Amino acid sequence: MYSKAIEHDDTIVALYGNRCAVYLQMKKYESALKDAEKAISLDSTWVKGHYRKAQILGKMGKHEESAKSFDEAARLKPEDERMKKLAEKQRLKAKEKPKVVEKKKTPSAPRPPKIVRTQPSSSSSSDTKKNVTGTKSSKMRGYKITKDGKKTSYFTTEWDESTKNLYKDVGPKKVVSEEVVQPKNTGDGSTWNSAGTYEECDCTSWASKRLKELLDPENIGKYDQEGASLKIIKLKDFECDASRPVIRNKRRYIYEVSFELEFKVMLPNHMKGDSNKTTRGRLIYPEVTSDSDRPFYCETKIKNAPTNVADRFIKKVLAKQMDARVQDLLATFDREHRTRK
Repeated sequence: MYSKAIEHDDTIVALYGNRCAVYLQMKKYESALKDAEKAISLDSTWVKGHYRKAQILGKMGKHEESAKSFDEAARLKPEDERMKKLAEKQRLKAKEKPKVVEKKKTPSAPRPPKIVRTQPSSSSSSDTKKNVTGTKSSKMRGYKITKDGKKTSYFTTEWDESTKNLYKDVGPKKVVSEEVVQPKNTGDGSTWNSAGTYEECDCTSWASKRLKELLDPENIGKYDQEGASLKIIKLKDFECDASRPVIRNKRRYIYEVSFELEFKVMLPNHMKGDSNKTTRGRLIYPEVTSDSDRPFYCETKIKNAPTNVADRFIKKVLAKQMDARVQDLLATFDREHRTRK
């Protein structure tokens, strides 16, 4: 599907990024790397392109190059601390000594015995020539006369009556079967896809609608503790791409989502200090994907915290509990995505 879209318009960066994700799931790392590099060449400021390239290089064992790509992603998006951690992780892997696997010596196949050819003696060869050339057949065996007087080929076989009766029922017959031919089992693919080739099934529309329902501020609600409360007021910067392709007769469940949840906080009087400003902040989910570790990475940004105590309380208590609620909603989406018909 993405390949057809690229043929139609090869300047859309997201198409290369999405096809790159599919190749990564199929473990076709060379093809995935080409798409990631193409996406970067079209837009060098696209963070996800550098992130995908780093993922692929890590899978290919090129950890130093992978770390450099993560560094570039961190440079473009400095507020995302996860990129720096992933770069450091790749550098640690690069320092590890690769395991040396000893090759087992396989015994060589035995050589075939030599064939010794002997020359025939001159006496035997001369006797053979005499037998071949000395005797001449008085009849030439090419034709013969059948019982009814017809002349035919020497190799024509004449059947007697018993042989004819033995083969009288032999011949082509009409095959009649009441059994219905059942299609072959094609795994999770369509009935026509018996070869198990790649079969696309885009479900971005459903996934976007369902996630917006789950992440609606009214559905998430607010969290209260110790006289303070945190309430989600807006879903921002929502992006979603989801599909359920069949790869080698097996259904895969792929999705890439990113979004932010804007919130406001009501604090008790002993935490407000002298400030009357409303404390606001964001829960940022930069990479919610089908192959991400659980729980999904979340970053908390707070604006206008009146005191350091209030800042720590919001991050460690209120935002942490709200993140746990969002993680449950994302788990619900993942489960529905995998069981949806």
